Amino acid sequence: MNAREWQDFRTIKEPQLLQICRALPLSRIKSARDLPDVLLLYRTPKLRVYYAPFGLQRPAVTRIMIVGLTPGFAQAWRAYEAWQEAHEDRDRYEARFIQNVVFAGPTRQNLIHYLDDLGVAQALQLSTSAQLFTTHQHLMATYSILRYPVFVGSELKNYGGTDAAHKDPWLQSMIEHLFLDHVRRQSVHTLIVPMGKYPERVLRMLMDEDPSLENRTLLGFPHTSGSNGHRHQQFQTRRADFLQKVSAWGKAPSC
Repeated sequence: MNAREWQDFRTIKEPQLLQICRALPLSRIKSARDLPDVLLLYRTPKLRVYYAPFGLQRPAVTRIMIVGLTPGFAQAWRAYEAWQEAHEDRDRYEARFIQNVVFAGPTRQNLIHYLDDLGVAQALQLSTSAQLFTTHQHLMATYSILRYPVFVGSELKNYGGTDAAHKDPWLQSMIEHLFLDHVRRQSVHTLIVPMGKYPERVLRMLMDEDPSLENRTLLGFPHTSGSNGHRHQQFQTRRADFLQKVSAWGKAPSC
């Protein structure tokens, strides 16, 4: 899809999909295989992409930007639930989305632990980085390089990046037209935290365009999911570099 097709999607198709999301019988949706075909955006023999209400937040320049690969099924389910509970109120949805959906569960707890260890909360004059998900949501932006949930194989498992499905042209268009502009919009004083190597690879693509990205991106930051058994070792390996970047960022002017 090109830029115009994505724009048409946002203005014409997405409102229809949001109405469908509002009426989803969530109690009967236990896995990605239970998602209705009406939400199917794209498929190949190896993967499927379904619509879920991601990317509805208003674009903003923030102090810290956290970047994931793609939402998993659990995150998508929580997004459907938050949209239904918000009753089409975008502000209410955005607050619920950050509090209840973004990197929920152990992934968030591990992320908060690492950010606090690096002094992110102190730099933002917070008692803990957990407040970024509650009382100080305006200081943080969260995005996935692949906005909509991607599932692979006959079992429709969460896509983890290992089989390079993100090289598919349709998924590449999602990165180009739905993600990269959010990075370009940020201030030169925005700290960027890529969760794992695949978001990092995409961000590296922009570094020739914006050299300041390298100095304010925590390159080598691990994905904090509990399934990443090497996350602590990966974090400790780069911790000194992270501390240096966070310290410099904390002294920079606010956005």
